[in-house]
Amino acid sequence: MFTLLRKDLITGEYIDALAQLEELKGIAETAMQSGESYDQAVCRQVVEFSEAFLYTSIEKLEKVPETYLARNAENGHLLQGMGLYNLMRARSAYLMGNVSIAAAECDLVLELRKKKVQHSQLIRLSALILKSKAERRLLNNEQALIILSMALKEAAQDEIYLPFVEDAGRVVTTFGRDKDRKRFAICLLA
Repeated sequence: MFTLLRKDLITGEYIDALAQLEELKGIAETAMQSGESYDQAVCRQVVEFSEAFLYTSIEKLEKVPETYLARNAENGHLLQGMGLYNLMRARSAYLMGNVSIAAAECDLVLELRKKKVQHSQLIRLSALILKSKAERRLLNNEQALIILSMALKEAAQDEIYLPFVEDAGRVVTTFGRDKDRKRFAICLLA
């Protein structure tokens, strides 16, 4: 259901994405009736993550679950170790205008590689893209370009482009000057 939600967001079918979220909530609600507290926690957190992803994507901050907005929210999230939780917190902070916090949350995701923690390349690439956007908003334009170039290079190695498609408008604006657009083209070809 989450994959379909994500597809609908990419294609601009926002009403369909909302319908996917509602269907996911229904499935989770049925699964939560199993009585197992672990299963209930997993279902609740999958729904919260899906809500955070959807509502940060369409910039509806008021609908993002509180656990992704509060700086001192619980850290026992089941998706914490993969970096997904921090990525959603980074997206939320960025939307709230807390760009430094967004950058710091992205750094937590990016540090997973150094710690040799198994994580998703999609999550890492999304964190690099968001970190690049944060650096740009902090007026660190050269650093933003370096980070985005690194993301493009990593994506090309594994042929993973989904995070760039999801954030295409903002990625292109990072390469706003003609000189930067040439660098962008070179990175895409690399």
